[in-house]
Amino acid sequence: MMSSLRFARFAKEFMNYGVRKRSSLLSCPVSKRFCSSAPKPSDNDSKIVTKTLNSGVTKVIELAEKPIQSKQVAKSVPSTHVVKFEQAMSQGKTRENFIEVLEAFTKDNQPRRGHMELLKTSLEYMEKFGLEGDLEAYNAMLNVFPRERFKNRTLFDAIWPKMHPQVDLALEILTKMEENVIKPSLETYDLCEEIYGRASQPVQKCRRLAFWLTKLEEMFPHPLPHVLPEDEVELSKLALERMTKDPIPILIYQEGNEEKGIDFIVGSQTLNQRSILESYDAEKPVYVEGPHFVWIRRLKRHFYTLRSHGCEGKEEEDLEDGEGAVLAVCMTNTSCSQETLQQWISRLQDQTPNLANIKVIFNLHTTEQGHL
Repeated sequence: MMSSLRFARFAKEFMNYGVRKRSSLLSCPVSKRFCSSAPKPSDNDSKIVTKTLNSGVTKVIELAEKPIQSKQVAKSVPSTHVVKFEQAMSQGKTRENFIEVLEAFTKDNQPRRGHMELLKTSLEYMEKFGLEGDLEAYNAMLNVFPRERFKNRTLFDAIWPKMHPQVDLALEILTKMEENVIKPSLETYDLCEEIYGRASQPVQKCRRLAFWLTKLEEMFPHPLPHVLPEDEVELSKLALERMTKDPIPILIYQEGNEEKGIDFIVGSQTLNQRSILESYDAEKPVYVEGPHFVWIRRLKRHFYTLRSHGCEGKEEEDLEDGEGAVLAVCMTNTSCSQETLQQWISRLQDQTPNLANIKVIFNLHTTEQGHL
């Protein structure tokens, strides 16, 4: 008897729940939208939310739409290190002003708190001060690191070094020295050993830089000056000197003038090349090829060559490559035209009259900038 009464009560509550659920769904604005008899709501209408209470009464709540307000982004305030470097730049972009900011930090801040932010800022301002190639500036930056914190204490620390962000920053400073071909001094090595210990990655990096940069200096017969000239003609002279081991005569065939649209022409021709061109067979053509390129540190210079046909004018030991002998070389602007190269050939004809009887074929290709 009790079970039947309990079942009847459960059935009645289930039916009432279905009626309430159906009424709430019909009163919902989403269901009215799909109903053909209900009007379509406009954009200005407020949202209607129905809520069914425990007693079975449906309560309608209207929610007014609030306009979306854009969030105001707070302006970033420059750090104190940026302000100090800017003040130093206003006094003059010199090495002394740059190092003075670093020394003031080490004197006023003995624990060296915030040294990572200072060094990252100094790396950005090195180019603005023009100190990418200054060794004293790099040593002053390494001197900012605190001592006795990052040394390897045990053998296991040397084999499996701990990950310190200061080590990565020191390697970044040494890598910048490598990119600018700055050989570390004894002071640089002592600073790395004092800060990180003998068995550390910065000390190993410093040793490799000192070894390989010294080897590379001995490999080049004509070392470049510390400061490269800004003049295009002087820079082309340096490039031509480094293209051969023997000293060669370098001639300026034409001075450049950007206002008049005249390209400069700097070339070289040895006495042996001139003699080959004087006795050259007039029935065989010569070829102007290029542009080829050579690197002067980070500067890319283009040059053109005057070659003979086949193996004409080459010695017996050089006949295997199948290319013609180089009879002359010239350097000019990257955006030079064929007319500029024709002027170079006419200047060579004044020195070697036999070239006027020889057919010249221009075998040119475009560069990355789209010029000849």
